[in-house]
Amino acid sequence: MTYNSTGLVVHDADAHIMETPNWLRDHADPAIRDRLEPLRYPSGNELRQTGDPSEQLADLDTAFDRLAQRHAADEYR
Repeated sequence: MTYNSTGLVVHDADAHIMETPNWLRDHADPAIRDRLEPLRYPSGNELRQTGDPSEQLADLDTAFDRLAQRHAADEYR
């Protein structure tokens, strides 16, 4: 992802780690799990590195799977 006017590509060491849409629900006590809603990302800013945020918001699980695959790729490291 380009971060400056020179076009230099920079990879942040923390890879902008963030919670996936279902992380809390997936790890919650079964007694309350069904009452928890998935996280939402209304600004879309968090999804820009995988494409158009409006398209990513349509299927957050798939968008986060793509992010995980991208971060695991040898060319990303």
